Order: sequence, then structure tokens, then C-alpha cells
Amino acid sequence: MKKLVIICAVVLLSVCSCDNVFWDDELDYQWRLDKIEYVSGHNFAGDDMAVEEKTQCWLSMARDLAVFEDLSSKSAIRVICRFEYDGDSITFDFTANSRQESLARLLPHFGLPGTVSSFNMQSLERNSMVMAGDSTVLYFTRW
Repeated sequence: MKKLVIICAVVLLSVCSCDNVFWDDELDYQWRLDKIEYVSGHNFAGDDMAVEEKTQCWLSMARDLAVFEDLSSKSAIRVICRFEYDGDSITFDFTANSRQESLARLLPHFGLPGTVSSFNMQSLERNSMVMAGDSTVLYFTRW
């Protein structure tokens, strides 16, 4: 009986002391960027384009870090940032990124208008996510 009580106490303490690494199971892990919808009907370069289909573009999230990746060419693009999510909106903050000079060229590739980009969460389901910003709407599928 004494052993059972000790074992139960150890198990209870172990479970209670675990820190949840993935604080939002709906948001964490890897998402494929399927398409970018431009609200104005023009992309960031000013070309007429309402929707841009994407292939091999990924968003990986864990805790408060996000990685945007494009693996479609030999010179893969990877950009790391912090993000904040409050249930209704998500903000990607690239200001701490050491490659500030190249961010202006890289971020539009992922539908991000600037080094601090905020989006309203239009839809967050088990296998899909839609984020709407002032200039773009991003469509993702969970991988």
C-alpha cells in the first residue's frame, strides 16, 4: 500500500510539473501556404494579380517562433521571426532578424507586407487556416 501511494505521488508530481511545449495545439507544427489573395487585385510589385498559387512554401510554428520557407528552388528561402497569437489575431515580427536588408525582398514572397505583419484569424480548423491582413489573405493547409 505504501509503495502504491509513493508511485501515485511521483506520477502526479511528474504530470503536474510538465511544461506544455506546444501551447496551442491548433496552431503549432507545419503549414503549407497554398495561395495568397491580394485584396487590391495587385501584388506587392504592382502587377495585376488577384490570387497567387504557391507550391513548396511552408510555415512552421512552435511556441512563439515561426519559420517561413520556400523550398521550390535550389537556393531555399528561410526567414525566422517571433509571433504573437491571441486567438483572434496573429502578428509576425521580423525586427530581431539579422538579415534586415534582405527582408524587404523576401517577405512579399510569403504575402507579408512588412517586418511587422498582422493578420486576423478568419478560420483556424484542424487541417486549414486562413489569415486576413490589410493587403493579403493567406490560405494554409496543415501538413
